Amino acid sequence: MDLERVKQINEFLGKEFFTWLWYKIEISSGLIRLPKHKEIEIYFDRRIVLEKKEDKNIDKIVYNGNIRESTEVKSGLVAGKQIKEARINVSRGPSEWNFILKADTISFSSLKLSQFPGEREDKEGLFYENMSKIEEIAAIIDELFDIFINIRISHKWEEEIFKIREFILQK
Repeated sequence: MDLERVKQINEFLGKEFFTWLWYKIEISSGLIRLPKHKEIEIYFDRRIVLEKKEDKNIDKIVYNGNIRESTEVKSGLVAGKQIKEARINVSRGPSEWNFILKADTISFSSLKLSQFPGEREDKEGLFYENMSKIEEIAAIIDELFDIFINIRISHKWEEEIFKIREFILQK
C-alpha cells in the first residue's frame, strides 16, 4: 500500500472518529466514562474546521466560537461536511488539557497542560510531571479511539451511524 493511500485511510477514519466523538460529547453533555481512565469531561473548545471534498474541490469552514450553540457547525454537518480539526478540552480530576486534534493524523498539537499555583523549585520534577500529563492525555485519546474503532469494525456500527445521522438532523 502506498503512502498516499495510507494517508487517505487515516484521514477517513480520523474524520469518522471526530464525528462519533462529537456525537458522544453532545449526548452525554461532555461526561464520558472510560474503562481505564474513569470519567472525563470533554468538549470541543472554540475552534472547529469542517471540510467536504468533492472531486478536486474542497469546501472548508473554520468556525471560532461556542461550538455547542453554533448553527454553522450543525448546518455544515447536515450538508455532509466532516470535522477535519478541532480544539478540544479534556479534564479528569485536577488535570486539564487543551489541544488541537487533527483528523488526518489523529495527533494533537498546541497542547496546554493544567498548571497548579505556585512556582516549583524542582525543575526536573516539573519536567517529569509534565511528561506524565502528556502520556496521560495520549492514553485518553488512544482509549477513546479504541472504543470508536471497536464499534466501527463491529456489527454495531450501522446502528451507531443511524443514531448519529438522526441526532445531526434533529439538533
